[in-house]
Amino acid sequence: MHRPGVLLLRSSRWPAGRTISLQAASPARRWFSEKRSLSNSSAKAARGASKSTEATSPGHTDVGETPIPRLISTDTFGHSDAPSDAPRFKTRTGPHPKSQADLTSIEEWKKEQSKLTFRGTVKELGQSQASVRVPWTKKTREKHRVTNVYYVQLRDGCDCPLCVDPKTKQRYFRTSDIPSKIKPRQMRWIDESWVDEEKVLEILWDNDVPGYDSSHVTRVTADEIRFPASFHYNKETHGRPRVFWNKAGMDEAQHWISYKDYIENDAKFGKALRALARYGLIFIKDIPESREMVEKIATRIGPLRNSFYGSTWDVRNDPHAKNVAYTNQNLGFHMDLLYMTNPPGFQLLHCLKNSCQGGESLFLDAFSAANDLDTSSWDILTRFQVPYHYNHDDHYYRTSRPVIETANYTTTLDSLENRWIAHINYSPPFQGPFRISSANMKRWGIRAESFINAFKTFADKIEDPERIFELKLNPGECVIFENRRVLHARRAFDTTSGERWLAGAYVDEDAVNSKMFTWKRKAGVFEGNAWESDT
Repeated sequence: MHRPGVLLLRSSRWPAGRTISLQAASPARRWFSEKRSLSNSSAKAARGASKSTEATSPGHTDVGETPIPRLISTDTFGHSDAPSDAPRFKTRTGPHPKSQADLTSIEEWKKEQSKLTFRGTVKELGQSQASVRVPWTKKTREKHRVTNVYYVQLRDGCDCPLCVDPKTKQRYFRTSDIPSKIKPRQMRWIDESWVDEEKVLEILWDNDVPGYDSSHVTRVTADEIRFPASFHYNKETHGRPRVFWNKAGMDEAQHWISYKDYIENDAKFGKALRALARYGLIFIKDIPESREMVEKIATRIGPLRNSFYGSTWDVRNDPHAKNVAYTNQNLGFHMDLLYMTNPPGFQLLHCLKNSCQGGESLFLDAFSAANDLDTSSWDILTRFQVPYHYNHDDHYYRTSRPVIETANYTTTLDSLENRWIAHINYSPPFQGPFRISSANMKRWGIRAESFINAFKTFADKIEDPERIFELKLNPGECVIFENRRVLHARRAFDTTSGERWLAGAYVDEDAVNSKMFTWKRKAGVFEGNAWESDT
């Protein structure tokens, strides 16, 4: 719920007198009992109905005997001083609320009570949270929605100038400073702007963070409650829509952008970013002839990722190579640097020379291949840990990870529709030896047999020619691909017939995610309907 303090503190265009105050109601035992007949309790029902109309938002009491404190609304929002065509938050209108004597069953009574309960905008559910009726906004494009918010969550998200430095965006308090029993002494909706069609929830705290007095106010908009700062980021990064593709699909959907447009045209650059987000693969053409271009292309989407190969590196035939990539041999499908704790998210290969016979580049959507797995193979490949290592005189790296990393690492997703893939880890050339503890020796053998069968099933899908997109990069062309989604390979080439030289670079996934998100935010993509922002 990050909102610039200068915006939150601006005065309301409309009067803010319509308040919803948090008050503890006097304890009263539940007057309704299933054991009492409707006729015997009519008098009490009348008294109860009368009490429920004294406040705009009557308190709700559960089936048990313990009463729950209520939020008392001092206004019904029945009048409007806003333009007549502006959407308003209006309360229930109509006949006098029905009493228990008017109804014939407990079910009908509960339905009637639920209608009365949310005539106001806020009601207390307990000591730690409240149920808030969020009004209409241009992002939701729906009437109203009831959502639960925690007091700790609201206080932790406060970004007023007393809590967050407007310049550095750094917080002045720690989450651990928030009292565990923090609660509001007042909550109210105020109109901030009918131009934005947005309301603000204003909160005064009863027992605030030490060092903050009673003048401290937390303000959060309706959209920030429904769509906090993390909503669009998660939607545009981890939860972004992916288009699974095969050879035929990429033949048709391959995205090319000129170097000039990539560097200078923000609109076309943004379109290229969207293609990269969806397909994990884009191409750049008409690049000036210079070894330095790969760095310039890479830093357009994020800082260079350094490694023991250097900030940028060259892929060419080397008779003293310590990596098969630097030979002229065939290079099978793989992903780079999986032996590192944090492998690079994206890779760039800029072609400087490619006059050899052979040397075609191959690409494959590993997400698509994994999504087509049977349930048993999927389950095994999401759980079984595969070791990767880089073992040379001056460098040794090692880590283990499953072939398929899902959004939820502990749950087996049997439904194809619920398979959310975070990363694929597949690099046979750099797999390391298994380390097996004596306690797991017997059980590991059984699991290893199942893993090999599942791994073979996955490898067969990868080798399917119908999945493989192939092209030969020409000088002045560059490919950018998602390292832990798109597998890449290379056909052998003949160095006696010419020369092949590619310059490479890595960029971290976080950096590219940041670029994708901030570009859309600056372009105003998130200002519209929250569910239609991905365009």
